Amino acid sequence: MTAYVFLHYSDYVYKFQALSFFGKGLEYFISCLREPGGLLLWVGRFLTQCCTFPVLGVLLLVLVTAACSAVLIYGVRRQKGMAFIGILPSLLVFLFIARLGYRIFLVRADALIFTQPLGLLTASLLLLWLQRSRMNGYVLSAAIVVLGYPFFGFYALLPVLVHAVRKPWNLLFVAVVPLVYYLVLYDVLALKFVWLAGTPFLDFVDDFAGVWPLLAAWAAFACAGAIPVEKSETGWPMAIVSLMVYAASVLSLYQMPCRSALFHWQMKAEREIENGQWASALATCTQSKVTNDILIAYRNIALYNLGRLKDDCIKYSFTIQRSEIDAFGVATSRFAGPTIFYYSGMLNFCSRWSMDLNLWAQPGVERYKYLAKVSLIEGEYELAMKYIDRIATVPFQKKWAKKYAAYAQNPGLFAEDPEYVSLKPLQDHGEDSWLASDDAPTAVLMFYARTQGGTPEFDEWHYLAKMISLY
Repeated sequence: MTAYVFLHYSDYVYKFQALSFFGKGLEYFISCLREPGGLLLWVGRFLTQCCTFPVLGVLLLVLVTAACSAVLIYGVRRQKGMAFIGILPSLLVFLFIARLGYRIFLVRADALIFTQPLGLLTASLLLLWLQRSRMNGYVLSAAIVVLGYPFFGFYALLPVLVHAVRKPWNLLFVAVVPLVYYLVLYDVLALKFVWLAGTPFLDFVDDFAGVWPLLAAWAAFACAGAIPVEKSETGWPMAIVSLMVYAASVLSLYQMPCRSALFHWQMKAEREIENGQWASALATCTQSKVTNDILIAYRNIALYNLGRLKDDCIKYSFTIQRSEIDAFGVATSRFAGPTIFYYSGMLNFCSRWSMDLNLWAQPGVERYKYLAKVSLIEGEYELAMKYIDRIATVPFQKKWAKKYAAYAQNPGLFAEDPEYVSLKPLQDHGEDSWLASDDAPTAVLMFYARTQGGTPEFDEWHYLAKMISLY
């Protein structure tokens, strides 16, 4: 059922890979290991690229979380009534992923859709090893922390911390080993975050509402591994709690209120725009009279590509809903800037925001694609090839890279591309477009309202901006 709901919102799953990046080769692998938890990050980024095909991405996510549940259930199988608590941590991680929403544009710890489930699976396996091994508990705990921390970060510490209920001296390993690594190798981390490496600690330090399901998953994991339970105890309380968390996960994905539904419509519209499905994108953006400025911008982009911008731009009646974005106090362009600016013909803005977001967060495939396409349109073919070569290292992107590499090598072929045909006429103007761009929808209207170009296509946008300002 959970898999079905994720697939129902496959555009949300698809977006995770667009905002992440995976490179090949030893150099990239070593770069991931510059901070603790690097192996989780490397594997997580690879699996995130599988979300290019949402069915595959959801299948892998279900397999990872099911494996985690199976390991934990096996660990508590002798404690009557505790089987359900083995399912609870995985369900809470599902809930964490489902509730991210607009936060997926804000996180700097990318690939969360896999890194955290994989981390919990790793911690489950290590805890089971600790519980079942005949080795000296302290020796094995020390080995797990010393050898596991560079690769798994917090998730190598968590099972040893849980096992400290039985072996209190394990607390010493958890406290000292990460500190030694910090002093010797990982001084790029702030000291207070050394013990949380491998988790999205930096992104949610001031946003407890976004991280509480993940914290609850760790607490449930600790309960499953550390709290002794009498065999006579009933399992119904745990069963009820697990079912409630499951229901919360499903409902979080559906997000029935209109304000939250706008997020899923944005995801769907962006995927349709990327695929050039302009009629579908227009239908998505206009399916409700309750909308927001991002969907209005996408609607105008779809109308332009359908040749209906001048005639239909003010035919739609709507009510602008206060967006969830406002609650974050973050520039609108961070959520949709590159897409709005690119397809509105404001290529300087698109490049600027793509580069800024790649530096502010982790690089993303989607942003590299925009940088490559902008370079092609502006005739900077060598620069475009640098971006295209980088994209070619990403799994499932070789076909895209091959297509645009051919464009860079044969500009005449690129001149026939539908996006080039649509966007090139919008570059015929003499105005400097470097103005305030924190609010992408408003910046587009301001630019076209004050600027006149030399093509009919540019006049369409100028007419749109003037009409909306009067309207």
